[in-house]
Amino acid sequence: MSQNNLLKNIQNYLFSQQVLQKKDKIIIAVSGGPDSVFLLNIFNQLAKKYQWKLGVAHINYNLRGKDSQRDEKLVENLAQKFNYPFYLKKISLQKKNEVNENFLREIRYNFFEKIRQRYDYNWIVVGHNQDDQAETLLLHLIRGSGLQGLSAMNFRNNYIVRPLLNTKREEIINYLQKYKIEYRKDKSNKSLKFLRNKIRWKLLPYLEKNYNSKIKDNLAILANNVADDYNFLRRETEKIFSQWKIDLKNEINEIIFQEKDFLKLDKAIQKMFLRLIWEKLRGSLFDFYNNDINEMLKIIRSQKNKIHLFKKQNITLLKKGDKIIISKVRNKIK
Repeated sequence: MSQNNLLKNIQNYLFSQQVLQKKDKIIIAVSGGPDSVFLLNIFNQLAKKYQWKLGVAHINYNLRGKDSQRDEKLVENLAQKFNYPFYLKKISLQKKNEVNENFLREIRYNFFEKIRQRYDYNWIVVGHNQDDQAETLLLHLIRGSGLQGLSAMNFRNNYIVRPLLNTKREEIINYLQKYKIEYRKDKSNKSLKFLRNKIRWKLLPYLEKNYNSKIKDNLAILANNVADDYNFLRRETEKIFSQWKIDLKNEINEIIFQEKDFLKLDKAIQKMFLRLIWEKLRGSLFDFYNNDINEMLKIIRSQKNKIHLFKKQNITLLKKGDKIIISKVRNKIK
């Protein structure tokens, strides 16, 4: 695909989502890898047309020795080349063997959000592409997931925007090679000890070769369709909260509702209801699984005349008569 066609496709995808506007201030999250370097180059081309003000953010975990320093230097040089503000966070992790993807993600997005607020940016854009979308869907499917997991990654998640979800990794690499744009390679992306890498280098190529050469496209389409359904279901559930005068916007530590009102809801709404409560009390849905939802539903639906209690992390669900109380406690329950 030519540069003009690739750029046009990305612009069309951005336009179809109706999120980014003219004169927006945008942080580009750049790791130094091919996707984020490509993203920065594309947005640099679009910035003048849309009058965007761009900034570059990079986080150095110091997990890969000199390679981490080279990543940082490359990104800093790119920011200087384009004359954009450069925001850097350095971390020295003590127990590298205990680091996991979710832990690093939380550090990364907390840093980006602080920069967004402090310097009054509108959006944070990240370089996840169509291949990442397909891999994420399969990863969630293998681990066991509901609608949210099967929707994989949304174009927008609060202030985070993913403009490349309609762009293939192959297109990105071809573009960088054609225009001799330097980027960094993370050797750990080849390691098969990580499930995502097994999906990337083993499962997806096998599916492409033996079942469907367009499997990545189809998985991305599936993720988009499921995301639409999930978002609709979430909006409908939020209406219930509004009708029951449960405030999800302000900080709360306890939510109370009646069993009879809850059981009148459709089963899909009931599950989404519990997900939203957990997300509100805990701050995210991390470590909250279908088994937890089913256990909570079992307690709520029980007709036995006794007090029922569900405990996980610092969240408790207490059923006392017809009253359901879901609350957050300060100390972690063991």
